[in-house]
Amino acid sequence: MPKRRSVLHLYRSYNFVNKDPVIDGIRTMIQDEGLKQNQVHVLSGVAATTLHNWLDGPTQQPRFSTIAAVAASMGYNRMEIKNGTVRFEKVRDLDYRKEIDKAGTEIVKANTKPAKKRQRRASRRGTNGVNANIHA
Repeated sequence: MPKRRSVLHLYRSYNFVNKDPVIDGIRTMIQDEGLKQNQVHVLSGVAATTLHNWLDGPTQQPRFSTIAAVAASMGYNRMEIKNGTVRFEKVRDLDYRKEIDKAGTEIVKANTKPAKKRQRRASRRGTNGVNANIHA
């Protein structure tokens, strides 16, 4: 009886072993711009832990929306995949110092608003933020 042969179908798509090639494209983009992960976090609004997990951690396939946010924050717009290599096209040059300062002040404003609301509510109640029932 003749042996049956198995057929292996090869596809032209890129099968990544550990991480999506988009992550390598983002890593290259960050290095080319001379930025650190924390600076990219401030510019893009993407969490620092998310960036760390992409570049050094367990994330294998990041969401497109977060990739687009990081790319746009550094002035890149289009993404092209050829032969398993991801390339981004730079569409505008940015002054990163000004952009980081502007983004940083916006983050500080966003984080202080809830505290001011709590203080106003507490002053209306006359409790200075402490529950009056606890001390009774």
